[in-house]
Amino acid sequence: MLHKKSKDVSCALPFLSSITSFFFYICMYLCYHKYIGYRLTLIVIIMYILKLT
Repeated sequence: MLHKKSKDVSCALPFLSSITSFFFYICMYLCYHKYIGYRLTLIVIIMYILKLT
């Protein structure tokens, strides 16, 4: 099952990995800088959404 899934997802892997690493970075950043990171994260998310559109 894992091999079949990995083959299907392989096409979308770079996109998925970039998203997961992006949100992982946000979570880690929020853990260390809760108050400052919250404002910066909002800005980064807005910039990221504007990039996609």
